[in-house]
Order: sequence, then C-alpha cells, then structure tokens
Amino acid sequence: MRIFQLLRHLNILGHVIDLVSFHQADQGTNVETVQYCRDSFAFLYDSFQPARFESLLGYLSPKPRSLVGTHSPQLFKKVEELSSRERYDMAILSQIDMLPYRKAIGNIPCFLEEIEIGVYVDRFEKQRGLKSARGKLTFSKLASYLRKESKDLVGMSVVSEQERDLVLRWVKPSCPIEVIQNGVDTDGNQPFVGKFEIEPLSMVFAGSLTYSANLEAMAFFTHRVLPIILDKFPSAKLYITGKYQGCDLNQLNLCPSVVLTGYLSDVRPRVASSVVSVAPLFSGGGTRLKILESLSLGTPVVSTEKGAEGLASLAESGVVIANEPTKIADQIARLFIDPAWRAALSKSGKMSVESQYSWNQTLRPFSRLVSKINR
Repeated sequence: MRIFQLLRHLNILGHVIDLVSFHQADQGTNVETVQYCRDSFAFLYDSFQPARFESLLGYLSPKPRSLVGTHSPQLFKKVEELSSRERYDMAILSQIDMLPYRKAIGNIPCFLEEIEIGVYVDRFEKQRGLKSARGKLTFSKLASYLRKESKDLVGMSVVSEQERDLVLRWVKPSCPIEVIQNGVDTDGNQPFVGKFEIEPLSMVFAGSLTYSANLEAMAFFTHRVLPIILDKFPSAKLYITGKYQGCDLNQLNLCPSVVLTGYLSDVRPRVASSVVSVAPLFSGGGTRLKILESLSLGTPVVSTEKGAEGLASLAESGVVIANEPTKIADQIARLFIDPAWRAALSKSGKMSVESQYSWNQTLRPFSRLVSKINR
C-alpha cells in the first residue's frame, strides 16, 4: 500500500518512473501492470532459508545473512542494465531488502525508503541467555551494514519519530533521516463506509502472519485474550487476514472461533463489517497502516500502546488503548454490547484520520525531499 501510494504521488508530480520489484510466487506478476510506471519488471522472490548453502555463506559476508540468502542475480542485472541505459535523477530503494542492489545503480543518487529496525531491537531486548547474545550479534551486523551503506546514500526515511530515534541510536547513519508517516486513502475507502452490515461479535486482525511482530501479537491474543472473550461471548469470531504460509501456526490457539482468511485481494469489506479491529502488538516500529485503514473504514480499534506507537493523537479518537489481557478483553466486550459507544468512536476516528493522515498530507515531506534531491 505504501509503495503504491509513493508511485501514485510521484506520478502526480510529473515524474517518469521505472519499477523493478520482487513478487511472491502466490501473487503472480501483477506488479507489471502498475499504472503509474512507464515500465515495470517483476522477479520472483526467493524466501530466506537459513540452512541453504547461499544463506550459510552469509556468515562470511558483511551483509546480513537474510540479504545474502535472498539475493537475485536477475534483478541485479536488470537494475544494472536500466541504470546504464537511462539517465535517472534518483533511485528509491524500498526497505532494507533492496539496499544490496545499490551497487548496480552507479552514480545515481540513492534514497533508502522506510527503514525499520524496531522489530530487531525489540526481539533481542526480550530474549535471554544465548538467544539474546545471538540476537545482538545479528542486529549488530545489520546496524554496521546500514552505517557503512549510509555513506553512499543521499538520505533514508522512517515512518515515525520513535523509529528515527532508534536509527540514530543504533545505526548512527552518515546521511539525513526523514520522517515520512504512513497514511490512508481516505477517498478510496469512503465507498466502503456503511456499505456492509456489521457482523455481531466479530473482531479482525488485518496483517500477514509472515511478519514476526504480527505472529507474536496473534499468539498473545489467541492464548491470553480470546479465551476471556469467549467465556462471555461463546459465538465471537476473530478473523485474521493475510498470508500465513510457512508460519509456525502451532504458536496460535486455533480454536473454532479463529478464522484464517488467507490473503485477500481487498481486505476492506472484512474490516468494514467487523465490530472492532485489534492491534495487540508488542514489537516492531512505525505507524500501523492497519490502524489507519480501520479508522478510515469506520471500524474502532483496540490496541496496545506499542501497537498505536506514533499515533498518540488518535487515542480515544477511534483507538482505545489497553495492554493487559483482561483490560483488552473488557474494551472489546464493551464494543460488542454498546453500539452507541462504538458509533461515537467510529465517527471520531474517521474524522481524525481524514484530517491528519490522508496520503496527500503525510507525503508532503516526501515531495519536498524529492524536489530537493533533483535540484
């Protein structure tokens, strides 16, 4: 969603864009039809497998093993080919996975978009003993790599002030860091508001379980919160959207009340028809797209403090904060039985998101940044 909006925004500003991207095996090559690009090229993403030979070679590389083990020679060659043929003003590398392909770009100014290290910091700070030591070594390697690569970047972006503080503390990059918050397509979501009947006693978590912070959140919720809810509301349902292939689902309490929808081409109908959206996260960084999307669709959110990090202005404006299992369950139960309160949260949340978090607003710093680099 963020990448799509960046492409759209650049197109509106009059820039000509060529896109080189990965695609997942189960998602086809729809990226090749991206309407805001002059040309687009998609390459199959080979998921990281720690025991594979290429991944083991990563122990000998200054790059993180995950980047070594997922490297695509085909994508590298395409970037190299385009960079030598075209006269680009700027290259935008989306997230850390694309950083190794900077070397194929030559002397074109490179900007690293949406760096996130919060999930790594949270992980090793929670671990103990050998796991903690290993986590620190892994993160130290990543931070060192980012620090070295930052010398050849014109800048990098994060999605929240909290994430910026982490990057400054742990990476200490040589290039400037810009905060470019996530946003929401308020105009595009408007036709979905009020269109669907609200399913009684329904909860939704909109996020792929392939992301470790999401899996951790759902393990916590299904084991420690959901049983409390089911004691009072036995017919309650929790819908978990997004991919889950390759995840350790044994971490979840997959009782009959939990529905794994898998990847949905459009998650908005499921979110808009739920009583409440849950965001019980305890790790990761940045402003949560799932919260902004839910509020834009008129669905209130019950979140932990970590889940709503970077969204302090939305507390009590559509977002209810609770950290303990019983308190989370209590807030969800109240939304189940108090339609007037739900309606008030729905209205205030939608209004707050529209006034503060439309993509046109949150991408203004990005517009200024691109203009500055291209002068």
